[in-house]
Amino acid sequence: MSSLKTKYKKLNLLGDGGCGFVYAGLRRSDHLPVNLSYAADENGKSIPSEVAIMLRLQDKNIYSKTKAAPVSLLDRYETDSQIILVIERPIPCKDMFDYIQDKGGKLEEEETKVATPTSLQPFIAPS
Repeated sequence: MSSLKTKYKKLNLLGDGGCGFVYAGLRRSDHLPVNLSYAADENGKSIPSEVAIMLRLQDKNIYSKTKAAPVSLLDRYETDSQIILVIERPIPCKDMFDYIQDKGGKLEEEETKVATPTSLQPFIAPS
C-alpha cells in the first residue's frame, strides 16, 4: 500500500456505490490525472471482472491500428480486503450516463454508432 501512496496522490471523491469508491488522483511522477477505484475483494485470488474487461479492452488485436482502449489500467494493488485499480482519467471526460442525460436522455443514431462498438467489443467473440 505504501507503493500506491508513493506513486499516486489521492484527491477528491468522485463517486461511490455498492462495489466501492472512486477518487480522483494524480500520478506523482508526471501529474497524470488518474482514477483510484477501491473495491471490496470478495473473490479472493480470482481476477475481478472489471480488471478482466479492462485487460480485454487493452488487447490490441481487437482494434485497428488507429484505435486504442477507451482508458488504460495503469496499476493494480491488492490487500486482504480490497482491490485498488489505478485507471487513467482523460481530461475532459464524462460518465456515459451523464452524457446521455445531458443529451435529453437519448443519443442520435450516429452518436450511438460511435459509442456502442467500443463499449461492447470486449464481449464479442472473434469470428
